[in-house]
Amino acid sequence: MFPSQKYDFQALFRSQGGLHLSCYLENKGALKDTEEQLSLSLAKAELELSAVCSEDQVRGFLKPLRMLQQEQSMLSQVNGHVAIFRKDRFFRVMSVPVDVSFASIVATSFHIKPLLRWQQIDQNFFLLGLSGHQVFLYHGNQFQLKRMPFEDVGRLRSFEQWIASLPFAERPPVFLVGSARQTLQCRRQFPYLFAKRLRSFKHFDPSALGEMCFHIRRTLKQDQKQRIQEAFEEYDDAKELGLASDQLPVIMRAAVQGQVRRLIIADAPKIFGKLDWSTGDYQVNPFDMDHEDDDLLDDLAQIVLAKGSNVVVASASEINAKTPALAILYPRSQSFLRPLPLKPARLALAQKPWLQLSEA
Repeated sequence: MFPSQKYDFQALFRSQGGLHLSCYLENKGALKDTEEQLSLSLAKAELELSAVCSEDQVRGFLKPLRMLQQEQSMLSQVNGHVAIFRKDRFFRVMSVPVDVSFASIVATSFHIKPLLRWQQIDQNFFLLGLSGHQVFLYHGNQFQLKRMPFEDVGRLRSFEQWIASLPFAERPPVFLVGSARQTLQCRRQFPYLFAKRLRSFKHFDPSALGEMCFHIRRTLKQDQKQRIQEAFEEYDDAKELGLASDQLPVIMRAAVQGQVRRLIIADAPKIFGKLDWSTGDYQVNPFDMDHEDDDLLDDLAQIVLAKGSNVVVASASEINAKTPALAILYPRSQSFLRPLPLKPARLALAQKPWLQLSEA
């Protein structure tokens, strides 16, 4: 009856092992340009897959993408940027409403960092409008708004029960619009909606939905910026207690053993290499070299998510350090903060400013 607050990204986040293809196509407003990006993705993927697969296997793996390439109407129907994911018997095309740059990556897991940014900003909300004896309930996010099948106040009880049943951290905000008397009565009758009144609007008018949503989305964006800032403040507090690290070797090792409570990663640059998901040992490569290379920060985020912890994606300027990642650790993980012995090649890489790496 009610929209789920869980994004359907879990199959992508948790998939690991075997060949994975992730393509991100930047929509610049011209279908021909998007088609050219898809052709380039196919050529790159075919080259990397040919090194480890037979010709028939490559043809079968890329068949859904070839069909998408031939069916131009399918691409033209996608609003926003395009993301394509392929592995074994899995194939998915989706519209991505956050900025992406062209990427075609064959690796042992999907490239999910753009999806994390999408999930991070795309907070769900409900708008409840009261007009006389009518109820107007809308479910929305940063990119769309849909009316729910509610027309009378009596049916709000089941909606309130659903809201109250959700874990506190997953409860979507409910914004209330109506006269002062109506909104006060509604908040008293349905206290577990935790509704916030939009005081800029003295009554509910469906023709003003656009303006109402603008106010709500602006508020939620400000809240999201505040949450990112709070993550940095939490990191600073943890650092004073010796429960934080900005050293990638330490963070990798802690992550694979489930010792990272919260991870903050930079959305750029991509740091290509290979990561051992069992030990946290890794190798940095100058570019995407083969079918096993992936963005190490992307792999790190997937490990932390798989352990049930939180990941925040910030811009490199927000992190404002010569490191691509910051980690808040559990108290029992202080042993990870001891300096790790580094091999000569690793030591040379560790001494380089991370944010000067090429954004390949």
